Amino acid sequence: MDQYYTPEYSQLDQPLEVYLSAVGDATSRAEARKLARLINTTCNTCTTQNVQYCKNSIINDVLPSAPKTVATFDYMTALGRKSAPRSADGSNIANALGHESADEGQIAGEPLPAYRRLHILYVVHDVLETLLEMDRTKRVPTHLRLLDFNALIATVKAHIFRLFRVAACRGHVSGDEVGEELLRLVQHWAGGVFNSEEVETLRNLVNSIPNRSWDTVLEELNAEEARRTEEDKGAREEKYKWTIPYRHGVKDDPDAPWHELPAANGLYMKSTRGYPLRAGAFPKGGYQLKNGGQEADEELKKDINWLHKEMLHCFDDHTNADEVQDIDALGNKIWKDPERPTRNYWGFTYDGIEKTRENSRKFRQNATGYDDIASLRQDRLDDVDSAVARARALASGRGGFDYRDGYDSYGGLGRGRGRGARGGWRGPPRGGGGGFRGSRGGGGGGGGGRYY
Repeated sequence: MDQYYTPEYSQLDQPLEVYLSAVGDATSRAEARKLARLINTTCNTCTTQNVQYCKNSIINDVLPSAPKTVATFDYMTALGRKSAPRSADGSNIANALGHESADEGQIAGEPLPAYRRLHILYVVHDVLETLLEMDRTKRVPTHLRLLDFNALIATVKAHIFRLFRVAACRGHVSGDEVGEELLRLVQHWAGGVFNSEEVETLRNLVNSIPNRSWDTVLEELNAEEARRTEEDKGAREEKYKWTIPYRHGVKDDPDAPWHELPAANGLYMKSTRGYPLRAGAFPKGGYQLKNGGQEADEELKKDINWLHKEMLHCFDDHTNADEVQDIDALGNKIWKDPERPTRNYWGFTYDGIEKTRENSRKFRQNATGYDDIASLRQDRLDDVDSAVARARALASGRGGFDYRDGYDSYGGLGRGRGRGARGGWRGPPRGGGGGFRGSRGGGGGGGGGRYY
């Protein structure tokens, strides 16, 4: 258990653990614990000094890191979630969300939940005011100069909107609403902090407090978090899509064996070493790629998009007549799109056939061979080798031979791994024992016949 937490504050354990896991290394987690302690204290004792402490910590330690910024504001939202309005009968009176205040941990007069949510909003409001002042005076601290300052301000504004929605909620007991305080904030922001449309949205939220239940607030938060999750996922996928991997291998398996590698590794080996391929020449995890870990250039992106578009045409059920310009003498379609090549019945383009022939000649001339590659030794414990052995055993059983007892399906002794046999199976016995038509032995029993 964290040293700053006591049993009566166990309701904050889960938000704190989420916060700490999102900020990074041990040093960052230690700083995050201190900031969480300070934020919790400010929720209960919203003095000017406490708000200033929170603001300075956020600007100096949190805002330079985008992950820390998101994690810290998410933690503040989680604190707001834990400050549900007090029920009319007082049955859900929660302990204060702080750990200690000026009087050594004793909080005189626990604030109502609405004011705890308001105090969180005050902290972020103070952060925004300071950032706007820095932008107006062009006195941006050194540790923030490398950031996109306008994007940073937009991020803080977005979180203010979220915290404002949490604060704009009706209460069940007298004084558990902060509509007047929120309206004063809106009037201040109308002076140039937010545009007129945003101010109108915030003012409507304040006016709707009598009809905004806590369930409505939670539904809005859940919907917004789901939307953010989808946007973050899409952004990560878009970024990852154009990042060149270090190896052409199996995702999340840098030591993938040769038999699990994508087929393009074999194509590259054929073009560099020649044919037939040798399993021992495959590097573990796949071949390294040029510019691995970097973003693909525009030319490569264009080629990939073109290839992907061509691949999708494989699923076309019918040809769109509006896309066809003409039909050549061999019946191949000539497309209106100049970037879309004409393909023959087998899917090859005319220029692609010539390029393939030219590349094949070049690869054969420059192939380095496999003289420097040692043969792979069979590992009896390897699943793949076991699978190969089973495949060979099954192959030896084709034609009716059963390697378990040495008899073939035609009634005679097979010549393979049966009783007294040596080596692999070499086909049915000569003569009529195999039951082949056209043998001089007649086709029933006995041997001596020859195949014609």
